Amino acid sequence: MMPNLFEQFLNNVNRGYGQVDKNVFGGLLPGGAATPIGAAYQGVKGTRFEPVPSPINRRAASLVDAGTGAIAKTQPFVENTIKTLPDSMQSGIASGLNTLPFSANLFARYFAGIGNKNLQIPESTTAGIKQELDIKTKQLPLKISQLELGVTNLTDMLNDTKAGRLSSFNTFGHNTVQSLNHGLAETKSNLNRARQGDIAFSAYGTQDQNPLTSPSTSFGEVWFSPKEQGYQANEKYDFSYGNADARKTMGPYISEMKGAAELTPSQNFASTAVDPTFGSIAIMSPLTQVGRAIISKLPDKSFNYPINIR
Repeated sequence: MMPNLFEQFLNNVNRGYGQVDKNVFGGLLPGGAATPIGAAYQGVKGTRFEPVPSPINRRAASLVDAGTGAIAKTQPFVENTIKTLPDSMQSGIASGLNTLPFSANLFARYFAGIGNKNLQIPESTTAGIKQELDIKTKQLPLKISQLELGVTNLTDMLNDTKAGRLSSFNTFGHNTVQSLNHGLAETKSNLNRARQGDIAFSAYGTQDQNPLTSPSTSFGEVWFSPKEQGYQANEKYDFSYGNADARKTMGPYISEMKGAAELTPSQNFASTAVDPTFGSIAIMSPLTQVGRAIISKLPDKSFNYPINIR
């Protein structure tokens, strides 16, 4: 289902390609260099680990970039139109979205600004989670010990780095102290949650790799609190790359290839969407990358919603 949807997306963009090219790029899109993505790779020689995208992939990525940009521009109109409707009609739209696959349902609510209104989580999405949470509950003492060890190790590494006994920059050129501080803060936060009896659940190992239905593209990682009849979480549907193009929270993305221009986060996602190297798992599928490219261009529309596992 996913490849067909992605092909339909590219075909729809391609049909409107001439007008987009004329209005946005002045008729220079074919050939590559006239587009931001094409210009990024002009005169660039790739590396073994990061080859230069082919001209076909660059053109496809430019199409995705133009298409996702056009979609993102419709968001304010969609949201404002829905807000002008009577509450009964808004409720009807929100309920109608529940007929979509769950990941698509959440994405549509984010895009339309509807949030958690009348949201229903299908049993197929939560099936099997309780059994895994029951196992993790029994393993909680071990998890706490692992997190305590993690705090100790990260603290030692941070102190050694500050004292000059470890390099201040890692192999990727990132500031080691900053990275260790972030890692230590996250580990301490996770330790506090575990000591309170909360259970961490990750959906990234799920067998369902359809990006429209996989829990990995909806739940991701969630902390559940044990309740009398099961488990409960107050999850937030948000993205670290939300509005990333404007806020530059992820970059901009910089290629490791010498001479390559910088790509914005959305352009990077558009490039990955057409890369045949990726796509075997839900969180890296073309359709997921298209969604990320759109979200990178949108203002934050995050919302909270409850998850009950019984």
